[in-house]
Amino acid sequence: KKFLKIFPLVYLSFNRSLYFVIKSDIMRLGFPRVSKEAYLMSQGMETARKRYVGNILEHNFWEGNRETINTDLLKRARMYDQSNKLKEAAEGYEEAIRTTDVPLDVYVDLVALYFVCRDHDFYSWPGVPLDFEEYLYNRMYELAAEVEKKFGYNSEIDFWIKYYDCIVKAQDKPIEGFDRIAKAGESPVPYMALFLNFDQNELTRKKAMDAYLMSASRETARKRYIYYVLSQAFRKE
Repeated sequence: KKFLKIFPLVYLSFNRSLYFVIKSDIMRLGFPRVSKEAYLMSQGMETARKRYVGNILEHNFWEGNRETINTDLLKRARMYDQSNKLKEAAEGYEEAIRTTDVPLDVYVDLVALYFVCRDHDFYSWPGVPLDFEEYLYNRMYELAAEVEKKFGYNSEIDFWIKYYDCIVKAQDKPIEGFDRIAKAGESPVPYMALFLNFDQNELTRKKAMDAYLMSASRETARKRYIYYVLSQAFRKE
């Protein structure tokens, strides 16, 4: 009972101390490493502790450090993607997109990651409820709209959405649709659908090989998927 009486005072005292320590640290050193790591740790915001730390740091670090933090968020997302921790990677990519100007390839990797998560022949995202599939599908369209507004039409993002319809939703897509997408941009990836499902001519094979070689590093879910399905196809030749 005594503990319950004094705990709020101890907690309040600790929080005030934490606030002044962090604030002093920021003002003195310009957002040092320890404060930056505390900010990154708090991004989930799922506990009172993380919300408290996140709010303190969000409102007190210098504006010039925001770009550094966002770069770290993107690096962390890339690290998760490379480790095949796709849920964490998706959350990291989404956070980076919300808070900074990211390059086009981040959007492409995220849309492809959402496709990969629902292709159960290749990957199953553990613990994701079935109704989450509709969210992923709608989010792919939202990302496509953001990309078109920011960068213009992107054929590979269009491809991943149409391929989602074909592979995940089992909707028929005529060859003309994928042929149009493939010819609308510079990415060789849309030719993968033509090579795998419709027309294995000299052009589609060359473009598929370009996509295969481009994905050899396998550092993202997108590249691992492309590399895997094309390596299987080339082995059957």
